[in-house]
Amino acid sequence: MAVDIATTARALWRKTDGLNKYQDAVHLASAARWDIGIVHTYDRDDLLHLSERVRSLNGNLIKIHYPDNTTDGELFEYAKQQVK
Repeated sequence: MAVDIATTARALWRKTDGLNKYQDAVHLASAARWDIGIVHTYDRDDLLHLSERVRSLNGNLIKIHYPDNTTDGELFEYAKQQVK
């Protein structure tokens, strides 16, 4: 892992209420570093409530969504069925 992403992840993990897993902080820090506007997650309880609360390095808010058929097609259909 790149040092800048690890440093950003640690800062996010410490200052963001509701960000309980360091691994999730790493994902958000990576999205922030590479200016990824939308992050998809199947982990509804851990990340979805943080949508538009974290900014990328250029200042844009990162949206966090639960994927649908337009983003993942049939690849994760089984995972979605297990969540319902």
